Amino acid sequence: MLPNLAAEVAFWQKAFGLDDWTIEARHVENLRYPCNDAGAGYPAKGERMAGLCDADRVARTARIRICTPRTFRQLRQWPEAVCHEVMHVLGAACRTPGWTIQNEHRSINIIAPMLVKAKRKDPALAARAAEALAEAYRRAAAALSPPTISPIVAEADRAAAMSVSPPAGGAR
Repeated sequence: MLPNLAAEVAFWQKAFGLDDWTIEARHVENLRYPCNDAGAGYPAKGERMAGLCDADRVARTARIRICTPRTFRQLRQWPEAVCHEVMHVLGAACRTPGWTIQNEHRSINIIAPMLVKAKRKDPALAARAAEALAEAYRRAAAALSPPTISPIVAEADRAAAMSVSPPAGGAR
């Protein structure tokens, strides 16, 4: 019997505050890496992998595929693969200038195992930790992202800077 993928994804989606995202998740029998030359530390095209996430941050949708566990070891690692892939959705939601998949994986590979270990002992604690992490991601993204100014406000500011004010004191 397979673990409940929908319930596991829903737990982490809620914990990371990704309620405004639509996440589709499914088990895949033989999940293989689809890309060519992703760089050091990544599987070669066609290598087996535990999970894969495709996220569209504009549409706020993600598709997660998790390799169907066939051994006890894979079954034990399955929750970590699910958490790892949902963290990629969080990464997509909080992407900033200078983002790289390598940096995203550095943090996910450290944090996901700890969150899953915490969930095994105390799901409420894991949810609180994930919520705090997501808030930290969002604050960091906001601090690193350049402010967005409405074109209408920007034009008004530009026009005001170009206007000439009459001299003070009533001189003509």
